Amino acid sequence: MRVLTCAAVLWLLLGPAAQGRPFTVEDALHLASLGKVVVAPGGRWVIIEKRRPYDQAPRFDNDTSADIVLDQLWAADLVKGGPAAPLFPQAKGVGYLAGPISPSGSKMLVYRVRGYRFDAGVAEFAKRTIRWLGVTPELAGWGRSAVWRGDDQIVLIENPRNMAPYMVRTNSANMQALPRLWRPTIQGTGASIRVLGSGAYLQDHPRAALRRLLLVDPRTGGRRELARGDFVDLELATSGRYVAVLSEGETMPDRPDRPLRQADATRRTDLALVDLETGVVRRPCPELDLARSLLTWSPSRDALLVFGRKPGEDWEQGGLLQVEGGGGPVKVFTGAGVRPLLDFTPYVHLLHVHADWLGDAPAVYGTLKAIPAVRPEWYRLTPSRAETLSRDLRAPPPDLAAVSAAGDVLLAEDSAWRLGLDGRLIKLAALPKAQVRRAAELSAGPRISLAAPRDDCLEIQRTVDAHLQFDRVCISGKATAEGALPISVQPIGPGGGGAYVGIRRDAQGAQVVFLGGGKDGDRRILGVNAQLASVDFADLVRIHHLGPKGEALTSWLYLPRDRKPGVKLPVVVIPYPGVAQDAEPYEGQAGVAFMGVNPQLVVGQGYAALIPSLPRSGEEPAAGLADQILQVVDAAGEQAPVDIQRLAIWGHSFGGYAVLVVATQTNRFKAAIAEAAPTDLAGGYGAIDPPYRTDPELTTYRLQANMGWSETGQGGLGAVLWDAPERYLRNSPLFAANRIVTPVMLIQGDQDIIDVGEGEKMFNALYRQNKDAVLLTYWGENHTVSSPPNVRDKYRRAFAFLRDQLGPAS
Repeated sequence: MRVLTCAAVLWLLLGPAAQGRPFTVEDALHLASLGKVVVAPGGRWVIIEKRRPYDQAPRFDNDTSADIVLDQLWAADLVKGGPAAPLFPQAKGVGYLAGPISPSGSKMLVYRVRGYRFDAGVAEFAKRTIRWLGVTPELAGWGRSAVWRGDDQIVLIENPRNMAPYMVRTNSANMQALPRLWRPTIQGTGASIRVLGSGAYLQDHPRAALRRLLLVDPRTGGRRELARGDFVDLELATSGRYVAVLSEGETMPDRPDRPLRQADATRRTDLALVDLETGVVRRPCPELDLARSLLTWSPSRDALLVFGRKPGEDWEQGGLLQVEGGGGPVKVFTGAGVRPLLDFTPYVHLLHVHADWLGDAPAVYGTLKAIPAVRPEWYRLTPSRAETLSRDLRAPPPDLAAVSAAGDVLLAEDSAWRLGLDGRLIKLAALPKAQVRRAAELSAGPRISLAAPRDDCLEIQRTVDAHLQFDRVCISGKATAEGALPISVQPIGPGGGGAYVGIRRDAQGAQVVFLGGGKDGDRRILGVNAQLASVDFADLVRIHHLGPKGEALTSWLYLPRDRKPGVKLPVVVIPYPGVAQDAEPYEGQAGVAFMGVNPQLVVGQGYAALIPSLPRSGEEPAAGLADQILQVVDAAGEQAPVDIQRLAIWGHSFGGYAVLVVATQTNRFKAAIAEAAPTDLAGGYGAIDPPYRTDPELTTYRLQANMGWSETGQGGLGAVLWDAPERYLRNSPLFAANRIVTPVMLIQGDQDIIDVGEGEKMFNALYRQNKDAVLLTYWGENHTVSSPPNVRDKYRRAFAFLRDQLGPAS
């Protein structure tokens, strides 16, 4: 157990003198924030998505995408100096999102959200003007939806019939569609129906109207249609002549004998290659289903690398494919004796194929099929042979740091290495504890974050003497220092002359974008939330304890700054299973507009708030959960002035699930608040989310998401329902409601992806037993209560419930 110093004990018991006032719900609702901040190519302009105060949004049916309607675009000239200013005149109540920037760094595609309408324009930085193009583009879901072809053409995916993108309409789609779908039934004027099919009726699934692939001239607004399809992603060849486009094909039957993942596509993914000079469209592998995570052109010629399988096969049976832009046979790399490493991103499990290019030949990280026990290596492939590239490294990394026509870069053994076109591995520079610093890509999906940057040089970030040191390392061997910032700063990108753009957040939650590290000192570019200076945010205490496997963990305790000396405070535990956080949780940071369970708001009522680190302790999500949480609570009782006899527990989503599970396993908590909580894992197994019941396109995309969540996602039950029904039941708090004695508050939105019936069933189970329970249903709300009047009401009722059960905070 950690031993506290006398000074630390005295500080915890007495606390510092309070200087301001508690953080309130009104403070949270009036917070502004920063979205993407990027330095444009060329280093002259910094572009900032500045989000207006939360309560100024024109509507609140966007749920997790609420920031879309709050964004404004600001820009600062790093050469001429001066603060940031609006990039162009921007209307009140309209959202503006930053899109891809042109190669010269002088223009940017801009997306505009007006109500439920969506369109795009091109802004010029120097002129601070915008030209609206009259197109309705899609937003990037998997990779890209738009790309510049030089500075004077844009290739983009356009939605049909002025339909807003998935991200803009998903949470409001159901509420808009239901009155329209009800009307024919009410009036008796026609059938109102959606049809889904399986087995022999599989192709009865609804299909969305086709999207268009357009080539747009931003100077005139002129456009040329290139192709039509259910397009979901695109990538431009290095030469600029060809564009590869992924689209959704026919619906595929499911495989009940293998685990289902949340990111598993319901429809086959097809590839089209479009010649932008001739307009010719080819579909080179119509019989295959392609992975959406690999779509990469050679940096030296017009050849594309993808990964495909036959529909219905496991991904492990698939192979790498080389497709020539100008035509010719598809090369299949299945006979080279290398099995590519395949893994899946956390939670939604997007397939990640560790492969790219080394010049004009595919390079893959994997193992030899004949000797699977051999460690993974990087190999250069031909259709019949594999050449080992990384044998001289003690532990070859699974990802490339950069890819270029001159060779690739690896980061390993505290050094940067050049992987040459001749297959030789040469050390470029010693860089202890270095990481690749990737600039934020505007309007790009998860595929882009999985791929190596395309550049002859890469930006390196490392910690040196309590500072972040930035270096630029090139494939040529040239390495230059680019500047340094304090370690507490979030770096953005180089600003010229050894300076660097960063974001500084102070202890009060105010944020400032600035240019620092140069010879002229720091220069302020833009700031938000200066009004928080008068707020007393919580004091943060790190609670040290052991995890379920004996590992050392840190949990996070927030204490009121104005606490009275010698008084032990009641504790509100805010759980989220499966997460162990080494750094302070985002939702606990000062100045964060977090409308879920905000620990700063809990502390503002005089309670202590505890966010425990809860790595998965066993094969099933409910197993031993109360004991795991109470171990953290007891550690907090030993290390801080809190009263562990007066405990409440309050969680959202999977955290709400944890609240109800814990209430079935212990009676130590005096109050339990569960928001958006799954209660019946069997009943929710095949549920279709409300937005996807009424929208044909969304239905086919998300049909089986809840099953994937249960089998391999957060639920992680590892089996289909009918193979292990008892596992689903024993991990469902609904089926242990007879063991709940803690008073319970349930909070639900009727449009939630966690069906409103989940909360209703648990409430009725408690009602049936005459146990203390309250059910709050907020109409029109999705997974997070987001409309300001509903947020105010939720917190008012929740805090009253805590006072009823725990008594006064002090």
